[in-house]
Amino acid sequence: MAVNVSAWDKLWNKVRYGWGLEQVNDWHFFLDVSHWMGKGNLETAQAQARSRGVELAAIVYKATDFTATGSSAWVDSTASHYHTEANRLGIKNGAYHWLQPKVDPTVQARYYLDKWYSKNETDLPPVLDFEDRNYNTVSDYLWRSQVWLEVVERETGRKPIVYTGNIIGDVLQDKKAEFLSRYPLWLAWYSRYLPKPPAPWRNYGWGAWQYSGKADFPFYANEQDGDGHDWGFDAYSMDVNWATDEFIALAGVPVIVPPVVIPPVEPPVILPPPPVFDNSADQHMARIAAQLRRLHS
Repeated sequence: MAVNVSAWDKLWNKVRYGWGLEQVNDWHFFLDVSHWMGKGNLETAQAQARSRGVELAAIVYKATDFTATGSSAWVDSTASHYHTEANRLGIKNGAYHWLQPKVDPTVQARYYLDKWYSKNETDLPPVLDFEDRNYNTVSDYLWRSQVWLEVVERETGRKPIVYTGNIIGDVLQDKKAEFLSRYPLWLAWYSRYLPKPPAPWRNYGWGAWQYSGKADFPFYANEQDGDGHDWGFDAYSMDVNWATDEFIALAGVPVIVPPVVIPPVEPPVILPPPPVFDNSADQHMARIAAQLRRLHS
């Protein structure tokens, strides 16, 4: 893949972050979608990507969600369409769950697994959309994300991907958020300049970068220069992303089924044999007594 990166972009990024955009030649282009974009035509999207000199490496779609109160839940109306079409066209696919900040996280994880993932396993690991601002407290929202991630990882044997961004920057800056560094980062950062990973990933970097929600290509533009309709979708806007080799390679990581831990069998309790009363001495004394009686008779 070759993407034209201007000398100005390279220079500005070197000034800002100490490195340039040369890495883009090793990145992979992908889209993320939901019912807001309708049942898009992935053949058209694939053709559009190729016309720009890249392959459509993956499609990540919304799978499940709950109402804010948890009173109801649903599978996204376009999830089956995108899953089926991606498989038909040989495009890697992934599915995300929107984490509601006031709904039991275990219930959310089980719904995602039972209603979607167990029936439609994806190439990419499960994805958690972690960006809702309507949380009770920072600690509470972090706890809910941790429970969801741990339940899903334990059930699938795959380390989930976390999609997030500075929209919840106060959450990501909290010291309790360090556990998130265990999970691959898909970062929303709408800019033409390279993203700076949030605190938990400061030593690890990002795996995927959502650089625009406006169908811009190859980078974010101040004025929208793209159109989702051109890519085969019903919506004018469209989320566009770059991913590293390592991120896309997650689709090839085999599912590691956690071993079944069988508790050790307790050895049977071996009771000592009942004590045998040794009466030989008594018998001996009885014989002596009998002899004495005979002598005195």
